[in-house]
Amino acid sequence: MGVKLYTGLDIGSHAVKVAAFALSRHSSFQLSRGGGGLELAHLGMAELNPPGMDPGTGEPDDQLVIDAIHRAVADSGIKKVGKCVIGVSGQSVTVRFIQMPRMTERELRDAVNVQAEQLLPFDRASVVMDSQILESAQAAEEEMMKVLLVAVRRDEVQRRVDLVARAGYPVAAVDVDAFSALACFLTEDETSNENLALVNIGSKVTSINIVRNGASHFHRDFSIGGSHLTKAIEDRFGVGFALAEALKTQHGILSEAEAAELGEEDRNPEVGEAMFPVLQDIAREIRRSFSYYEHQMYDRSVERVILSGGTAMLRGLRLFLSRELETQVDIGDPTARIPVSESLPHDKIANFGPGYTVAIGLAGWK
Repeated sequence: MGVKLYTGLDIGSHAVKVAAFALSRHSSFQLSRGGGGLELAHLGMAELNPPGMDPGTGEPDDQLVIDAIHRAVADSGIKKVGKCVIGVSGQSVTVRFIQMPRMTERELRDAVNVQAEQLLPFDRASVVMDSQILESAQAAEEEMMKVLLVAVRRDEVQRRVDLVARAGYPVAAVDVDAFSALACFLTEDETSNENLALVNIGSKVTSINIVRNGASHFHRDFSIGGSHLTKAIEDRFGVGFALAEALKTQHGILSEAEAAELGEEDRNPEVGEAMFPVLQDIAREIRRSFSYYEHQMYDRSVERVILSGGTAMLRGLRLFLSRELETQVDIGDPTARIPVSESLPHDKIANFGPGYTVAIGLAGWK
């Protein structure tokens, strides 16, 4: 039986990203047992709005999304799109980590369905729900296990499926963006006891996943992202969206001393100063999440942070967060653990690699 190949379709609030693998005689990389060798062969991106237009704060128009899907697929060079795997994030997703008596996966599904009304802020009938046993721990009188429970609003799932169908592509599965991103940095046999935090900073939402032994043990989304940095530049200098985006990309948040040390003396520190209040908000929310994890859940600190998402490329952000969080911060490369086709343009990864993290994770869905 051959390996199933999917097209990962990441529909963000600013852009649509596409990723796909292809069979390769030169690769031993597999997405499932018994499949042939694979390599990452396609990456594509298209902004939802026309160049220079402010994406605003509301949901993008459906036709804009459909057009962006077509342009992203064209940019990727995929000749024939197979079944797509899409993601969801933000307020439509609820994640709970709960303790339950030890039971089988089947018993767990039945128990979760019964207790859903107490566990979730939504009516059970209004959500699509899944659960996973993470680990077992001995409680005072009986063996307990830790369970990951994920619920997504059914109407949001259906809306996204319908959008992609209207673009002409069938949907094979729907995943949570933050968990798809983990697949780019963890392997199935991951045994490290390190507390690793994956922080994915998108245009409007930042997602945090804290991982140990290959599984997520904490998840949180908060509504601050790259578009808020752009808005801060607009307000500070009285410029439009397009110029603010260009200033953000060109100057980043390097201080004068850091720019001099890196040989980039042409950086304008005033651009970074404009973004500083928003950056402090992002750092504060990350610290709050780490503190909750450390003191309420595990009494262990986060040892390393991996940044992903398009905003991860912001100049100076890694240094800033490393200081603010007082821990090691690295920029994640979602292609580091997978073979990449020689035909895939190198600049797509070099210029926007972390921004394709969710799309690549979705493409590797099993």
